[in-house]
Amino acid sequence: MKAKEVIILILILLAGVGFHYLEDWHLTLREDWLVDSFKLPGRSYDFEENLSLEPADILEIVNSHGAVRIEGTDRQDISLTIKKTIWDRSETKAGQLAAELKLKTAREGTKLLLFTNRNDFHRKNFSVDFSLKVPASTAIKVSNSFGLVRITGVKEAEVNNDHGQVDLLDITGQVKASNSFEKLSLLDIDGACQVVTNHSPVSIVRISGPVSLEASFEEVELIDLKSTLTVISRHSAVKALRVTGPLNLESSYEPVYVSEAGATRIKGHHSEIEIDNLTGQLEVETSYEPIKLNRIKGDINLRGKSTEIDLNSAQSAEIFIDTSYEDVNLENFAGSLRLNLAHADASLSPASLNNDISVHLEYGDLSFFWPAGEVARLEARSKGGSVDWQLPLQPDENSSNGLSLVKAFQSAPASPAIKLSTTYGEIRISQQQAAASAPPAD
Repeated sequence: MKAKEVIILILILLAGVGFHYLEDWHLTLREDWLVDSFKLPGRSYDFEENLSLEPADILEIVNSHGAVRIEGTDRQDISLTIKKTIWDRSETKAGQLAAELKLKTAREGTKLLLFTNRNDFHRKNFSVDFSLKVPASTAIKVSNSFGLVRITGVKEAEVNNDHGQVDLLDITGQVKASNSFEKLSLLDIDGACQVVTNHSPVSIVRISGPVSLEASFEEVELIDLKSTLTVISRHSAVKALRVTGPLNLESSYEPVYVSEAGATRIKGHHSEIEIDNLTGQLEVETSYEPIKLNRIKGDINLRGKSTEIDLNSAQSAEIFIDTSYEDVNLENFAGSLRLNLAHADASLSPASLNNDISVHLEYGDLSFFWPAGEVARLEARSKGGSVDWQLPLQPDENSSNGLSLVKAFQSAPASPAIKLSTTYGEIRISQQQAAASAPPAD
């Protein structure tokens, strides 16, 4: 036999021995979380049991490595199906293990506790699925891992599911849920919802009660919420649609989109923020990413660091903006304005001049588009720069001696007043186009 053929034969033998020990290792793993990772085809066996239990006001299930499915119905008892899935080389041994793996029950007052004797086994090469139909008036509590938890049509639900998907639907009371690494969904919940997730996509839809959410590293979807919403998200993109509010949100490093909402407060860090069609007070604080606002009805308070701001159509009593190093563009806004901006340019097109406007720039240019036919007392000054007056009427004062100063409409009432200032930049005052002076859209 040639040396090459000998080497190939040795490799084949080594591969066979390695596969044998890998399979045996799979069957003798001591850590629970590794079981699902090394399932070998054709080596699982299922065993089912069906039971009927007396009802309880509170049903608690403690499980690990398996699914839990619970459905609220109009029945008076509890219908339970247990499916035991065993991984073993021998069906006989799998059957023996299934017989030794037993359901345990305990009653504490009005609570029924269901669990198994899983911890009695040194080698946990099995999973257990619970499927139950319970009275709709039952409150449910589930502790699980490495499997789906799905609960529908019951009174209340409390779920902790490590490494598992959670679906909670049609719950008439409150919900508490936590999970990681799989999607969490809440749909049609009448009560308050408290949710904590980690590395889990989140979908929360049609909730009547207040919602509290902590999420990280996956997308968050919030739709049709009829009460307050509190969100703390880390590295999670957040989309909130039709939220009655108030909405209080903290976010970092991922975008936030809010539409058709009530009063809103957002604190972001490196988070792009976009808000459309909001009714109520708006407060936003973020850094290094832009803020885009459209159709806002309510007072606005924006604070940014290296934050670009783009506002189109606002009806407010007061607008306050403080940012730096990125441009600010405000169009078709109504209400008093205070703007502080450093090391960037600004463009302002107010819908009217019925309120005070105070703008202070440092090291930036300002373009102010004057609404046609409007009159308001104006003072514009630039230190180390210039003021370019482009309206057809001559100003009352136009001087330049280290400080460029323009005053106009000084015979108008003292309020409203337009005060514009910058340092080492240009102020340009020109007429708006007719379309730009239309009132803010609803």
